[in-house]
Amino acid sequence: MNIKIKIPNTIEQNLVVSPSSGNWALAQTGDQYFGVVLSASGVRWDIEGDDQNSVAMVCFSGLCDVVAAENIPDEGGPLEIVNGQARVN
Repeated sequence: MNIKIKIPNTIEQNLVVSPSSGNWALAQTGDQYFGVVLSASGVRWDIEGDDQNSVAMVCFSGLCDVVAAENIPDEGGPLEIVNGQARVN
């Protein structure tokens, strides 16, 4: 499922976001629900009068690509989120 949400312009495509203090920010953990930014910065919807944020398409279920914080071992492992990136420990 993909939806449009308002995110800071500094968040790049394929990074993980989650709610933080009423806004969306880079996810720091996988302890709450999170989504993956699908829209590249040049393919977002501008918000009139707001130069800091834009509306981006975000994936909350299904298949999507995400930036890995480090190499993922062949044997896999539990998913962690660190600074908006996926990590398998």
